[in-house]
Amino acid sequence: MSGKTRRKLWSGRFSGETDRLVEVFTASLPFDVRLFDRSGHSVQLNQAARRLEVEAAELVARYDNLPRTMRVEGLGGQVSIGGIPPTFSKMMPEALKHLRQDYPGIEVRVTSGRSDEIFAKVERGELDAGVVSDPPLPLNRGLVWHPVAREPLVLIAGRGVRVKSMRELLARETFIRVNRRSWTGRLIDGALRTARLPVRDLMELDSIDAIVDMVSRGLGVSIIPLYEGAWQRSPDVKWWLIDQPRVERTIGLIERESHGKAAITGAFLASLKRAVPKGPAKVAQTLAMA
Repeated sequence: MSGKTRRKLWSGRFSGETDRLVEVFTASLPFDVRLFDRSGHSVQLNQAARRLEVEAAELVARYDNLPRTMRVEGLGGQVSIGGIPPTFSKMMPEALKHLRQDYPGIEVRVTSGRSDEIFAKVERGELDAGVVSDPPLPLNRGLVWHPVAREPLVLIAGRGVRVKSMRELLARETFIRVNRRSWTGRLIDGALRTARLPVRDLMELDSIDAIVDMVSRGLGVSIIPLYEGAWQRSPDVKWWLIDQPRVERTIGLIERESHGKAAITGAFLASLKRAVPKGPAKVAQTLAMA
């Protein structure tokens, strides 16, 4: 190699003769990105490595999906989607039905959980998208939020409960609360605090369906979002649309800004919008939050 110019190639190796295209490509490689953090005798992946891990997984997923997405009959491939439990009463099943009818080549893996749990899994790349309530804080960089439906808050009570005003009712009856660790629970708690309405807490539950069941048995009253479900037609549950002010939560799709399943999640989003209920099962009475 004497008499020849040493030139940089892959990962710091050298040779005397290189192609100009290889030189340009090699110069573009980020050799100085640190991927590990050392603490004592342990070594852990840092944030840069985790981002690279997600990007690599998405690249592999795109490659795996190539044969399916190129089928003659249209879009295909696997996708993982999370959803909050209330959406499984109607919205999610209807969306999945529409998606299967339009794109039989798409295979959907579905999981359920709280909005914050699903949000975190989407951000880490463990899920491709999630159907959740609107985040209480601004989105982290690299995430996209697609609003789909609005659900106003309603007061629910057992069929034998008489209501003069919300303030009188909440002072008299025990209150079954949506867990304040959840985004919906925080929304409800904020509305109660803004209106300065004290409540007599009895239970604090994760499941809104379980809360409705407790109320139907006369164990207390609650405030929940007006989501589609059989409870709206139950003779054991009365409900009032909360007004003055009206408070709503938004249901939408959360996904990463750039990922290998964007075409499939876009098709699911269109199906989700078709599945949004056109209105409540009965005409709502209103009750002022005062």
